[in-house]
Amino acid sequence: MLQQYFLGGASPEGFVSDFLSEQESKYGYLLKGGPGTGKSTLLRNIAGAFSDETVSLYHCASDPHSLDAVVLEDRGVYLADATAPHEMSISLPYVNGELVDLGRALHPEQLMGDRDAIVSRSKQNTALHARVKTMLSAISSLQSISVSIGENALQNTKLAAFSERLAKRLVPHGKAKKHGSGAKLLYRQCSALTPAGMVTYLPEGYRCVLIRDEYGAAASRLLTMLTETVSAGGVQCILTRSFTLKGKPVVHCVIPECELIILTASQLEQEPNDPLMQINLHRFYDSAVLRQQRMIHRFSMKSAASLLTQTTALLSEALQVHDDLEQYFIAAQNRTVLQEITDAVCTSIRKYHPRKPESEL
Repeated sequence: MLQQYFLGGASPEGFVSDFLSEQESKYGYLLKGGPGTGKSTLLRNIAGAFSDETVSLYHCASDPHSLDAVVLEDRGVYLADATAPHEMSISLPYVNGELVDLGRALHPEQLMGDRDAIVSRSKQNTALHARVKTMLSAISSLQSISVSIGENALQNTKLAAFSERLAKRLVPHGKAKKHGSGAKLLYRQCSALTPAGMVTYLPEGYRCVLIRDEYGAAASRLLTMLTETVSAGGVQCILTRSFTLKGKPVVHCVIPECELIILTASQLEQEPNDPLMQINLHRFYDSAVLRQQRMIHRFSMKSAASLLTQTTALLSEALQVHDDLEQYFIAAQNRTVLQEITDAVCTSIRKYHPRKPESEL
């Protein structure tokens, strides 16, 4: 079974990810090496070698065609790109993980000959991502104005009652009784801002509930209450956060046991076809309060949308620079050594015996 997510995404604070905190109990192989050193290729080869198991692929938000991590869920093992901007480390070598140096598969003399061009391209890429960070900060401020307007007009009691009814409708009581105790909320990104705009990975065959809310406050509050209720009944929820909105609120929720995904329409580039249900949350706002600041809301959202288009263009430009940079390293690859490293990692994984959870010791 294949599951797809993003490792993280760009935000006003730089790259943000919940990945490492979700893998605390797993054994990690952290890949070290610059662009074009074969990290994504190694990850795809490992995923292919264990394709008959439950595998989670984590794509790169800067380039969705590349992988940043692979998790072999049944084995309690993960492999991840541990270079900037998602730097990771191993605190206890060969106890909770190990480093994999892909620099060993490079011809250093060839790279030294291209040193000036490589350094120039690297600085250009860094500068473009710094501009992306600045743009996202402006977008966040503009979007927060609309969220604040919505929060001031939100009818919380009415929304809370609706949340309870919706939870009972979406998650039958029998599902909750199966486990009996609370389930941990998991944070995994099914959406991220990419050079192609907002991209969302949806589980195949899942039913979809679409939430419409132009202010965002009601959607965030509803998803928070809904997932707390569902997880308290022992049903697992996988949450996706918005990295542009302040506070990084939940915008999507996947409930695997019910084969259900709940999506916030305003956070999608393209809406899914034939949703199970569409919920317009406008009725949970005080219309009189909204009318007082309607013009401010419209200006904020229009400006944010314009900046988002410009930010996507910057990400696309940064990807082109990154692709150019990769070519120097790809040309310097020793593919035989790279294959030997991949084979060694694969052998190590097959020999690994997962640790028992502390509750079972």
